[in-house]
Amino acid sequence: MIEDLLRRDSAKIGVTLQLEELKALIDFIALIVKWNRITNLVGSSSPDDLVSKHIVDCLAAVPYFESARLVDVGSGAGFPGIVIAILRPETQVFLVERSARKSRFLRQVAIELGLGNVEVVAERIEHWHPQVAIDCIICRGYSSLRKFYDDTRSLHARGVRLVAMKGLLSDAEVAELGLNPSAVAVQALDVPGWDHRHLVTIKVEA
Repeated sequence: MIEDLLRRDSAKIGVTLQLEELKALIDFIALIVKWNRITNLVGSSSPDDLVSKHIVDCLAAVPYFESARLVDVGSGAGFPGIVIAILRPETQVFLVERSARKSRFLRQVAIELGLGNVEVVAERIEHWHPQVAIDCIICRGYSSLRKFYDDTRSLHARGVRLVAMKGLLSDAEVAELGLNPSAVAVQALDVPGWDHRHLVTIKVEA
């Protein structure tokens, strides 16, 4: 049933899942359901809700992430980082999550799904200093755009992209960044079950 739901909803957003991707996503959902009984990963962990409220939303954004090394800030239950890692095995994905319990969950997911391209970082993003250059920094439901930008400053280098997955977006929140308008792009996404979904891309210019 979950496989059918994943196939149906992913098709609605123009994403065709391969069999190994479907299996990995289904196993990911099963792990969230199991761990959510003792660790508050998500509000509702019914398989249907996980597909409609989380997995498909992340799948809609995956085509916009073409990076060699990507950081998911405040990864939580692994959205969107784990989904990206499944569909982009060539991308090195760093999941930055300060909660010890959630970071343990993320490590277990990487082990059980065999995601060799995932590294879990159990600390605050402001304190992390990677040894490799980062291409893209992403977040989903992290905070305001301004806070996302400020908290990741230590990773900013010319050409790095910051991408925030947002719901209803105000002009005031974008303006609060105080950046050159040419450095900020907003892309509306059509996601089944969501009224408003946007990707805000910020290009670091210096």
